Amino acid sequence: MHLVLEHAIGVCKHYCLTQSPYNQKLKEQWDVDWKYMHSPMHSAAYIMNPANRGSILQQDPKLWPEFMSIVLKQLGADNGSLAIEQYTM
Repeated sequence: MHLVLEHAIGVCKHYCLTQSPYNQKLKEQWDVDWKYMHSPMHSAAYIMNPANRGSILQQDPKLWPEFMSIVLKQLGADNGSLAIEQYTM
């Protein structure tokens, strides 16, 4: 799942950085597709990927809240807070 998120972010960056007469329409379609396919589980998988371990994901305003919602949903408040504490160490 984390690979889907990484690829989707890469495609969006490509649309934003390249010069093409079609970029605006492609970006608009990307936004529509993103709203349709993205779920908080993608964000959780992206954060839990060991390759992203050194990045500052807790400050990401989109990924971290979605990760927190999955952790709390799956583990509950007590175990979820313990798991997040262990993750940040």
